[in-house]
Amino acid sequence: MMVTNKRNWLLDILMLPVGIMTFFPFYLIIVNTLKSTQETARSPMSLPQRLDFSNYVKVFKETDLLRSFEKQSDFNRCVGPIHGADRRYGGVSHCF
Repeated sequence: MMVTNKRNWLLDILMLPVGIMTFFPFYLIIVNTLKSTQETARSPMSLPQRLDFSNYVKVFKETDLLRSFEKQSDFNRCVGPIHGADRRYGGVSHCF
């Protein structure tokens, strides 16, 4: 029983850096999108002094976000025949 507990602690210690390295990029993305450009340039790793949702407003105003997902769906539909998933056309894509 003692060997199992030691193994679990060792695994926990080894997985802690992996968890931090996995979480850290998401932290940076979320925190920096809630800051102004100047605040992000001044201190990219700190929490925002005030929440600034203007970056999200800008994305929704300047891009057609729903259309981009539709285009991705069209792309996925065309990739299958290229890789031979659709044999009706001999594995050649006629989407482009």
